[in-house]
Amino acid sequence: MQDKIENTCQHFIPVTAIVVDTTQLNNWLNEGQRFACTVMKIAVLLHDCTNIPLVIPNAINEEADKKAISILHTRHQ
Repeated sequence: MQDKIENTCQHFIPVTAIVVDTTQLNNWLNEGQRFACTVMKIAVLLHDCTNIPLVIPNAINEEADKKAISILHTRHQ
């Protein structure tokens, strides 16, 4: 699916698609995960089959965000 989306869009603009299961995306949105919340806020919708409900995020979970950054920082030292 990722390749199909990228190949179709490459005719108009260079693009990288990230394909995520809707259950995973909804989990991330419920958790306030920064990436998922940002995608919902600014991404351009290319296709909507209208039968998959997505969570409307309230806010980014800053505490979880700081923890994830700390873990990544520790791993790369």
